[in-house]
Amino acid sequence: MTHGSPGYIPQIDSLRALAVVAVLVYHLSGAWLPGGFAGVDIFFVISGYVVSGALLRNRGLGFKAFLLHFYDKRVLRILPALVACLLVTALATALFIPGSWLSQSNTKTLLLAFAGLSNFSLMSSGDAYFSPRSEFNPATHTWSLGVEEQFYVAFPLIYYLWLRSLDAAPGRRRGGGLLLIAAMAASLAYCIVVSGRDGLMAYYSLASRFWELGLGALLFQAHHGGRYLTGRLLPQPAVIGLSLGLMALALGWSQREAFPMPWALPATLGAALFIDGVVAPASRASRLTRALGWAPLTGIGKISYSLYLWHWPVYVLLRWTVGLDEPRWQALAVALVLGLAIASYRWLERPLRHSRALQSRPPGQLVLGAAATAAVSAGLVLASAFAQPYVSLSTTREQQDWYPYEWALRSVTEDSSGCKSVKEKSALPGGQITTYGRPGCQDVRRLFVLGDSHSTALSTLLSKLSVEQNYEVHVYTRPGCPFLRITEPAADGCKDYAETATAHLHARLRPGDTVLLPSLRVKRFADQWASFSEAEVLASVRGEAAAQRRALGTQEASEWVRPVAERGVRVIFVAPTPLFKAPAFRCSDWFNASNPICRPGLQMEREQLQALRAPVVEAMQGLTRVASGVTVWDPFDRLCPGAVCRASHQGRPLYFDADHLSGYGNLLLYEDFVQLLHQGEERRQAAL
Repeated sequence: MTHGSPGYIPQIDSLRALAVVAVLVYHLSGAWLPGGFAGVDIFFVISGYVVSGALLRNRGLGFKAFLLHFYDKRVLRILPALVACLLVTALATALFIPGSWLSQSNTKTLLLAFAGLSNFSLMSSGDAYFSPRSEFNPATHTWSLGVEEQFYVAFPLIYYLWLRSLDAAPGRRRGGGLLLIAAMAASLAYCIVVSGRDGLMAYYSLASRFWELGLGALLFQAHHGGRYLTGRLLPQPAVIGLSLGLMALALGWSQREAFPMPWALPATLGAALFIDGVVAPASRASRLTRALGWAPLTGIGKISYSLYLWHWPVYVLLRWTVGLDEPRWQALAVALVLGLAIASYRWLERPLRHSRALQSRPPGQLVLGAAATAAVSAGLVLASAFAQPYVSLSTTREQQDWYPYEWALRSVTEDSSGCKSVKEKSALPGGQITTYGRPGCQDVRRLFVLGDSHSTALSTLLSKLSVEQNYEVHVYTRPGCPFLRITEPAADGCKDYAETATAHLHARLRPGDTVLLPSLRVKRFADQWASFSEAEVLASVRGEAAAQRRALGTQEASEWVRPVAERGVRVIFVAPTPLFKAPAFRCSDWFNASNPICRPGLQMEREQLQALRAPVVEAMQGLTRVASGVTVWDPFDRLCPGAVCRASHQGRPLYFDADHLSGYGNLLLYEDFVQLLHQGEERRQAAL
């Protein structure tokens, strides 16, 4: 016995409603439904099932017509609402989201979402689903659409072969179905292996998710062949109860670190059982089936695609501006999402999907139109990204004040002698080297800079130094790895890089060079996305344990400094500068000043900061006695001349975030640093 393609099944919309509500609740507050992200896995099973039904309607067509009819339908289903959402999101991003490390992946993800490749953007950027950058990227959620769209490329061929096998001789009918099972088995095996080794591939890639979509497709094939669990092995109440229990287990208790395997299993198996329980002939007319088709649930299910599209950018934009922690903003978020989803469904999704004019187009024409629309829209997104400094409502549009970029290099031209300034980047295992070179110049002095992100935060100062003071500057960086931490020995994850950078440096040093060592050597109060415990920060420098770690770190620094200084190289440590409890770039506008992350404010008591950094400064002063030519540059008083340290000066930002200097902060320190270098040069000349 076989069955044709099923018509509309309201209970599947109810299942969509369950999945989308779970995702919306989790993203609003993860504590409310810790495994709500597994709602996406329920969607995957539904998609595999429903798409199989759509493909069955094309049975009997040649392969080309089979594909074109399918893709025309998918285009009408997916593209209009997606394009509208991404364009509005791109505009809002340009207006409200400042450029930063936290938003670095946003434009790339938005652009690739038009091509169904945003999951590749997230993988290449290293942005795990539960990482800060993903939480602040308004297009992160499109990764699942990317997986589905990539599935639509691979799956129709498998499905076409299955349809052909239905018309083959009885002994040859299994081939198409076995191909799907083989692909699912390979995907499941890959998912099991990669879940413990590569979280990015496990979460985002089609290879690790194919089995979930394939499960829905395999279920449809079983139903088409008249094979059901409900009514044969178990009664409907048992099947539905088991399915709801499995999905509740996944949505309530899935663990991030063990996803997708094994926690995707209860979500996907539960979804498959639910579908079986409502479409099986033995249960179609039951009271339970009718109850599961409750109109309010199916109504949410019908707009679930638009709900999913709009919820994430709304949440993220609120997270960037007023915050998403208070009930009033959470209520506003829900209201906005509902309003946008209903509008999208009513005026975009539904009219275009049922448009006779569009449906009457020759096969493939809609696909070509979709490609052109996506290309033009991606161009608009790219244009909005380039226009961001001019249209942004944020004070960070004053880029030369806020961003410590190489502004000095942008106005340099080659002089008559052939002297010029250039910027080059080269890879170093575990990090990179940025060079501000002086090709064609005479009497060039050399400065080597080693550190973490606080080295790149000096880019404005260093590039200006290269241009105006004739310095060739080499900046060795690895974010998150302070060089010669002093407060403790180098962390295990940073040791290899430190050794590589040291070997590379020693091969290039010569007498008369200078080495600058800027790094964050005190624990920060806040990062770009969160604030940290003040007690934890203070504890990092207090007590016997902290003193012991500092002694080891100081000894490590001493052993590094001595052979460098003995080669006639000057070594300059940068003493800890003021730091704050809130990131300035997120807390300096009318639309974000009340954000919870900004509540600690952008000022700190000088006395408190001096106490925090005192042990580090003392250790640095001790290192100056290790060898001649070792000095400490302490810009603290220049940045904080009064009893209260502030993140701004005369209305201009000294800091970009909570501890990295701004472009203006660089300029404020420039003359002091030049004077320090000149003093060192004078002492060296006097010694000679």
